[in-house]
Amino acid sequence: MAIRSLTLTTAAGLSLLFALQADAGQANVSLATGSAATTANAAITPSLTDAATSAAAVTLLEAQTPPPATPAPAAAPAPAPSVTGGVNVDLFSHYVWRGFVLTDRFAFQPSVYVSTHGLTFTSWSSWSSTGIADDGSYPDCFDSDCPVLREHDFTVDFTKPVGKAALSVGYINYIFPGFRTDAAKAAGAVGVTNEIYVGAAFTAPANPFVKIYFDVDGDDVDTSKGTYLQFGVSQAIPLGDSKATLTPMFNMAYNFGEWIAEGGCDITDPSSGANCWNDANLGVKVALPLTSKFTITPAMYLAIGLNDTVKAVGYGDGDTKFWGGVSFTYAF
Repeated sequence: MAIRSLTLTTAAGLSLLFALQADAGQANVSLATGSAATTANAAITPSLTDAATSAAAVTLLEAQTPPPATPAPAAAPAPAPSVTGGVNVDLFSHYVWRGFVLTDRFAFQPSVYVSTHGLTFTSWSSWSSTGIADDGSYPDCFDSDCPVLREHDFTVDFTKPVGKAALSVGYINYIFPGFRTDAAKAAGAVGVTNEIYVGAAFTAPANPFVKIYFDVDGDDVDTSKGTYLQFGVSQAIPLGDSKATLTPMFNMAYNFGEWIAEGGCDITDPSSGANCWNDANLGVKVALPLTSKFTITPAMYLAIGLNDTVKAVGYGDGDTKFWGGVSFTYAF
């Protein structure tokens, strides 16, 4: 660059010298021809000199200034994975389902799910060491060797955002191994049943939702057939600057004869029917992400039985059941 600058500077000097020589010649001519020409050339001379000097300076500046760098093209965003999934393990003091306290002791509930384009497949199960309460009031296994696997559910769900709501439709298959024995069948127990459901969750304060389940059959008797309408709210609250969230929730349900026999709403009144308020739930959970994929979520809930059939299953003499535990979730 230094050699190139010297060369260009020399060129600038030669240009200037040439301009001065030209000016001198023009001046001589002007002096020979008269004062009018001298006046004209006096106006031209500074222009020629300045032009030569400016041209050399611009040439030198361009040589010393590197060309602007071409910006690198922006990296294209990574495409969202077409298939996602996860594994979840719940460890709870009880298994409470729609108000019914189905195990009176510790419940281990693993599940796995896979999702693609709004379609989710989930396999969920509930395991327990026993199905009989300490006072013998809840003998929900018909054989003495009560199976550890109490229930398996297979769910197919399709959810699609529509405006400010997420609309869902799905199917659930329930299998109750403890109620599929010969003794259970002889007693009219339902060992398998199926549901379809529709629901909507709204993007609004407290995230209200409504969901309605239709039990379409029971394999032996019609006790399970009916409709369960649930609605509620929940709100995730960030905890400080961390990614942890605190989520209080509340839901309530009305039952149109699902798992409730005629007159089961009030056992003191045979005419009470099978359609009545079923249960309410208050709860709070804290999601604690340890990594981008692994989350621990402790939770506690209060179930409130709202009819006699629900309260007869696991509530003892009360109307409420407190339960809680912790969930471990790994997303992939």
